[in-house]
Amino acid sequence: MIENWDRSKELLARARQSLAGGVSSPFRAKAPVPLYFEDGCGPRLRDVDGNEYIDYQLAWGPMILGYKHPKLVEAMRRQAELPACYGAQHELEISVAEKIQGLVLCAERVAFTSSGSEAVQVAQRLARAFTCRRRRGAARVSARRPGLTRTGSERGLERRRSALEPSRCSGTDLESQGRSNSRGLHGAGAL
Repeated sequence: MIENWDRSKELLARARQSLAGGVSSPFRAKAPVPLYFEDGCGPRLRDVDGNEYIDYQLAWGPMILGYKHPKLVEAMRRQAELPACYGAQHELEISVAEKIQGLVLCAERVAFTSSGSEAVQVAQRLARAFTCRRRRGAARVSARRPGLTRTGSERGLERRRSALEPSRCSGTDLESQGRSNSRGLHGAGAL
């Protein structure tokens, strides 16, 4: 049983001065102290007190290949020698999009975003294009159900519900309905 967490306790005391609860995620506030890691290799992690662990959670998924995988380290080293951000188009984003399309067969197009809010905006534009709606309904509180928010009229709600019926979504392609992807998207606001 591991009982050496002296350095972790010091870091927790320091973290409590700047992080709410001393951790950046409430899930990490574990007894007797949160684990503060300093290194990892393969499936193993080492904390600041020198204790070694096997990471069965894979850092919640992204470490599926383990820590410091040689091919990933080399790829990151090559990329680190290039500018971190161009603020413009570059060939790597095309390559990544093509790779995603190869892995996710239903991905006709790929959109990269900088935030969750931006991703939601893209999804809303696509939904408006698919349903041929040109503008968003104004949000207002429902008089019949206080505390719930409605958008648009009841008739508008019905149109949106019918747009999501399986008969319209499954196997139907925008081209066969006489609407091209670009024309539908421009009608809802250009991406």
